[in-house]
Amino acid sequence: MKFAPLPTTIKRHIVRALACFDTPSEVVRQVREQFNVQITRASAQRYDPTRAAGETLSEELRILFFDTREHFVEELEKLPLAHRATRLRRLEFLYDRASESGNLKAALGALALAAKEMAPFTYADDGDGTDPEGEQS
Repeated sequence: MKFAPLPTTIKRHIVRALACFDTPSEVVRQVREQFNVQITRASAQRYDPTRAAGETLSEELRILFFDTREHFVEELEKLPLAHRATRLRRLEFLYDRASESGNLKAALGALALAAKEMAPFTYADDGDGTDPEGEQS
């Protein structure tokens, strides 16, 4: 089945959405809701130059994609919650409030989230019966 070419406005919307890490399925839904145009996931993927399907994307849209992605990532890094230290401070605050109010379930939840946040920095049990400080268990 052959589809009519998309207007430039829709093409640019698809490129920007994909550059901001929206999935092709999300983009299909956005285009349907905002422009009342039906596209397929495969046709949306053709606007992502980081995928094989997007290797023939025009130079103009390719530049738009990478400029949008760069700006998006830079903006994410400016958000306080994008930083582990901020998230841990907020979890500590929630833990303290939950503990003070006697809400043990919420306090344990905050502790669990803090542990998840720190998971990349903790030692894995290598099965030798020692803890990370080297003491026998």
